[in-house]
Amino acid sequence: MSACVWTPNSRTSHESSAAISMQGYSGGPGSTVRILARNWDTGAFDEVATTIGSTTASFTDPALYSWAKSLTPAAQYWRPTQAGCSAGRAELRAMIDDDPLKTFTTPAGQCAFDRVLGGEHPASAGDACSDGDEVILFDNNGTCGTAETGGLTTVEGPFTGPYNGVSVTWEVVSYPVQGNTIYGLVCRPSAAGAHPVQIFNHGGWFGLGWGGEPEGCLKSAAKGWVVAMSTYRGERLYLGPGYEWVSGGSVELCNGEVTNVLRLTDLVLAKSYADTSKVLMHGLSHGGCITTRAVQRGAPVQAAIDVAGPSEWASLHALLGGWLVGELPTDPPTTPFPDLMEDWVGDPASVPHAYEWRSSKFVAEDLAVRADVKYLRMQGTADTIVPPGHACKLMKTAFGAYGSQNWHFTSTAAVTTTAPVGCTATDASLWWQSAAKPTTSWPGNHYVFVYDALPHAVVPGDGTPVAVVNAFVADYNNFVNALGWGVVY
Repeated sequence: MSACVWTPNSRTSHESSAAISMQGYSGGPGSTVRILARNWDTGAFDEVATTIGSTTASFTDPALYSWAKSLTPAAQYWRPTQAGCSAGRAELRAMIDDDPLKTFTTPAGQCAFDRVLGGEHPASAGDACSDGDEVILFDNNGTCGTAETGGLTTVEGPFTGPYNGVSVTWEVVSYPVQGNTIYGLVCRPSAAGAHPVQIFNHGGWFGLGWGGEPEGCLKSAAKGWVVAMSTYRGERLYLGPGYEWVSGGSVELCNGEVTNVLRLTDLVLAKSYADTSKVLMHGLSHGGCITTRAVQRGAPVQAAIDVAGPSEWASLHALLGGWLVGELPTDPPTTPFPDLMEDWVGDPASVPHAYEWRSSKFVAEDLAVRADVKYLRMQGTADTIVPPGHACKLMKTAFGAYGSQNWHFTSTAAVTTTAPVGCTATDASLWWQSAAKPTTSWPGNHYVFVYDALPHAVVPGDGTPVAVVNAFVADYNNFVNALGWGVVY
């Protein structure tokens, strides 16, 4: 190991656009370390800075010499390259001559320390444990903000009382993100101590209070969970006449909403009532996309469920021309969905990078490296809004044909090895299990469950086979219950 990047690790979440501080070691004194960044306009890595390493060894046997550099990459080195202040992604490399310096995530660093403590030479320990040669940064404030300093503010409540025979506490909160005031709900057991956490990401763009979210928040709190829900930017939190709050900003579709959720997660996990070692993030549709993108951007969770989350927004723009919707929950459903997408994001032909950044498949490798997260992707083949190919293509791109454990269920909920309709294209081919699905034990970290005859959202009386609905609900609950943190529903 001639040199390394020790800080930041190869995938890390930064909250501000202040200068990025890089530190590492080289194997020789006075080495010139070159910092390169991917230019998103050209795709090439440009040299953006250099620094000279120390001439005094920080460690001996072998001698390692420290180096450090702070830099603020220009706009072309952040994706998406679009106006506004939403999250960005930068890819950096550090090199000496033409040799890339290896990087270490927290587990990789611990691996190296453990091997050295076991008597292994630091160089060979570093070679064995390093995880790559790129530093990938996620800047929650894009390129035009500073670190958020504001915390949670109680807007209504807190209220404490019985729910299903258990004392729970809930409140309406607000918190600042990128110049906007965002509202949310937080529910928790009234009992003292740290409790497992659910970050629930609702679907659609209407906000909270239109789909039973407050009741779900209380119900899960009564089962022992801390539950946090964000009313994403531009949305409403509605608890009844006279109790309505509107988050600042505007709908962005799986972009700024992810930043809202990441910030809420950080704030809730800072509370004494939250067990930071037991954090589940889950969501449906738009909320499923937000969940996956949050995991890709370093959300501090140990488990996640994405139900029917779009992974390719540009393809939905082309597909959903006939889907009529309303921009607000009180609007008549008369607007073609692509028109709303263009209002919020722009035309994909004009701003392709904006659509790519919202699409989890585009940065699938950022999901693949989250080996610390137990992840379940659920999907129905009867989904006319988000086709099953969205699930299969994401998982194939992230993990390969065999890197996830994939189950396909028929309309009677039986296991079949036949690829689901919509998942047979070359770039979506996965290997489908013949064994019984997991129930009480889920030993893997990456799962895909696809159900025949399951629509985007089940509505009572819509004709969805009862066996499929029951299997979907049971699988969802079994996945969470197997974590050993508590019953989810």
